[in-house]
Formats: sequence, C-alpha cells, structure tokens
Amino acid sequence: MLSVNQEIPEELLQTDEAVFCPLLAGQMSIHDGLLVHASDANTSQRRRCGLVIRYVPTCAHPTQDPDRPRKFAATMLACGSDRFNHFSDKTT
Repeated sequence: MLSVNQEIPEELLQTDEAVFCPLLAGQMSIHDGLLVHASDANTSQRRRCGLVIRYVPTCAHPTQDPDRPRKFAATMLACGSDRFNHFSDKTT
C-alpha cells in the first residue's frame, strides 16, 4: 500500500497492459483500492480529492501512525455488531 507522494518502481509496472481511462472535469473513477492507478498532475486551481471505502471484518483494527496523526475517525461500523470494540461507530 502506498501513501501520499509514493510511487511504484517503474520495473514493477506492466505498462504494456495499461488501460487508459481519460476523465472529464467533474467525472470520477471507481476501482478496487489495490488497482495500480495514476494520473497526471492537477494543473487546475481546484482541488482533486479521493474517497476510499474498505470493508473489513470487525476482528481487524485500525493502526495509528505517530508521524501522521488522524483528525477524524478512521473506521466506522457499517452494519452488524462489533464484539471486538475496534470501530468508532457502535450502531447496529
């Protein structure tokens, strides 16, 4: 998994299998979080944003990176119950 400004080494990419998916302003792509994807630099005055949704079992738990403290809850219980108490939202 990569975070902000990290890159996959060129020799590990299969660029001959790349599929281009050009988007117009206001459009978005939806893809698996493990899909290798990229985009050119944002040259507009508007911000580019992303949304990540991952579903995990409640036995999983979030980790904290002391160098990048969160300003929001990293996890939320989507449905069911959390008998491990790892999620911020305890709704059922």
